[in-house]
Amino acid sequence: MPKDDIALRILHGTSVEIPELDIEEQENIDVKALTKYEIYLLTESIGTNSFQDNYLLFKDNINNYDVDEQKLYGNRILTKLDEVYGFNFSEELNLNILEDRIFLDYFIQFLEFENIEFLTTLFRNLDVSLFKINLEQYLEDNSKEVIFTIQSLDIIYTYNKLILNFLTNYNSEDLIKWLIRQTNNNKIEVESNLKMEKEKIKWQK
Repeated sequence: MPKDDIALRILHGTSVEIPELDIEEQENIDVKALTKYEIYLLTESIGTNSFQDNYLLFKDNINNYDVDEQKLYGNRILTKLDEVYGFNFSEELNLNILEDRIFLDYFIQFLEFENIEFLTTLFRNLDVSLFKINLEQYLEDNSKEVIFTIQSLDIIYTYNKLILNFLTNYNSEDLIKWLIRQTNNNKIEVESNLKMEKEKIKWQK
């Protein structure tokens, strides 16, 4: 069944008028249905370039989810991580704990788009210009050095346990594929950061 059909079935299947309910109770059912629809659309876009736009669109709603909705959102993320990236955390998350739910939300942001600072730090330490290399070939040919450099970066140990787990435990081949995609998506911003850092150092001399 097409994903759009599934999403519509989620929306319509949980949002039906029940005559014996008053207006407030019916509105509450409709809001719950809309939330499930949002969660489905958002998590289905994990691993695609539309995730960032969807996340930013629903961000305020996500922050206002109740506990059950947060847990549904979290479980959907974990399912899609396995489906899209073949990744599972080495330690089981407890989505009944607020901290783990918050960490997971920060993790998915980092995984999909909020990683420019990390990429800037990585390529600064690798000492390469992104516009002077064939990115895919460079990362694949130098994968061992790249992975070693990642695990040597002080910045990764400032991240929450889930981001750190991903950067240090994800299999090397797939981590390189993730780096290629994220760097290509953010190449201009990362290279601009590197250039500004070099200019700053030059002016300080």
